[in-house]
Amino acid sequence: MKVLIIGEGNHISETVSRALNKVCSTIDYLPSFDQVLERHNEFNYDVMIVKSKAALLERSKVLHELKKHYETRTSIYLLLSKEDRANLDVFIDFQFDGVIFNSESYMSIMRKLTFLKHASNRYQKLSLVQTYIDLMDRRDIETADHLKRVAYYSKVLAEGLREHEKYKKLITSSFIDDIFWASHLHDVGKLVIKDQVLFSSETFTEVEYAIMKNHTLQGAQILKSQYKTRRHSRFLKISISIAKYHHEYFNGTGYPEQLKGTRIPLPARIVALADVFDALTSKRTYKDAFTFEEAKDIIINQSGTHFDPEIVEVFKEQEHRFIHICDEMDESIYQIR
Repeated sequence: MKVLIIGEGNHISETVSRALNKVCSTIDYLPSFDQVLERHNEFNYDVMIVKSKAALLERSKVLHELKKHYETRTSIYLLLSKEDRANLDVFIDFQFDGVIFNSESYMSIMRKLTFLKHASNRYQKLSLVQTYIDLMDRRDIETADHLKRVAYYSKVLAEGLREHEKYKKLITSSFIDDIFWASHLHDVGKLVIKDQVLFSSETFTEVEYAIMKNHTLQGAQILKSQYKTRRHSRFLKISISIAKYHHEYFNGTGYPEQLKGTRIPLPARIVALADVFDALTSKRTYKDAFTFEEAKDIIINQSGTHFDPEIVEVFKEQEHRFIHICDEMDESIYQIR
């Protein structure tokens, strides 16, 4: 989490400093509010902490400008001294996201900062997914809908796996949330595939097939460029593994690295089944949609060859939920806010 501390004076307590250093990857300082407003386009902070004295109340215009610039992507907190407690009713008028007191306990401050870190990670996650979906919508709306359905199928499979003793500790609520959003990015590499290949209604030539297969490596590379600035994001690690390996086969005959069995990352094994099921049950320029029963038979028949047998078993257990997503899901619940 990247933090900018703004303002002169008002010493930061050792407790606050220790908590910030524990949670934050970057801590920068600017003494002047005017500098913040002048340079706001250069910033990419998750949280701004404003060091405050009573005199700061006179700077309400500047504070409101901060909120106007940053309310959609940055949380703004006030750092207050004991003396400022008497003026809390005035500080509320500035509509900050929260307050940290220099006199607070370490655990209290850590709770606030940890919450902010989680909120920041979730915003980054949703922002990245929304950007990708928007880009895909501009090229092909059907593909964007495919991404959304695959996300729900993947979530169902992960939740089903968690019911099995082997996966109870591995698959947490956080893992399920990550795979739901990360699965939207499984085909991100297709953004760099030329239209004449991506939207071809003819059988691929050998060269075209090689180009199409390369979307797995291209997707991983695109996401790795995001990872450079978010090294602690498990969501991006999962996204990269899905983009790169969702076309691997359980028997080792897939691509790009011919990984076999559990050497294929679990998120990629989950999305592999979700992706193929939706492709089977969706109409394409080169084929009609398979019925649910036809698609189900294909998935089951490829257990142990294309798909992880344990995930196929969960697919069979969760058949009713797949039917619901396939036939009845309202498009409105797909909207990412």
